[in-house]
Amino acid sequence: MSLSDGSLTSSYTFTITVSNTAPIFSSSLAAQSVGWTKSVTYALPSYSDPEGNTVTLTTVEQGQSTLPSFVTFDSATSTYTINPTSSALIGTTITISVTLSDTVLSSTYTFTITVPANTAPTIGTQTPTNQVVHVNSMVSYTLPTATDAESNPITTTFTCSPLCSFITLATDIMKMYFYPTLTT
Repeated sequence: MSLSDGSLTSSYTFTITVSNTAPIFSSSLAAQSVGWTKSVTYALPSYSDPEGNTVTLTTVEQGQSTLPSFVTFDSATSTYTINPTSSALIGTTITISVTLSDTVLSSTYTFTITVPANTAPTIGTQTPTNQVVHVNSMVSYTLPTATDAESNPITTTFTCSPLCSFITLATDIMKMYFYPTLTT
């Protein structure tokens, strides 16, 4: 740079360094919770390089050279399919590393996949109530709604002490029918 007052000139030099910035995701990566034997997909948020360079994405289980066997990655859609089918995975959490590179700089992000412990189905806050049934009269009783935290199918069975032949269980509609007669 030169400065002049018309008769004298001063010269100065300085350096301008243009730095490269590593590629980034548009938002944070989200932790995933996937029930055993369930399958979910997780699409990564969009990503880019601030300087407009081409970005290469690589993904592995943290500390490993590949993804775990129950996780696949579709590079065309940047989407994971997570399908934990081994019971050995119940109650575990793994970390997935995702590296974005523009060939000069890279940045690594992580998210976790948790396969929660399986829990027994419940009937919530409503519990079954005792029923009084008179001989030769029918009573129907709707059972409380059962839920399963992992969304597993629920099988309803009924165990009864002697003289249960007068009880019919319609599990498809969660209803019990009582019809005692003098012969039951």
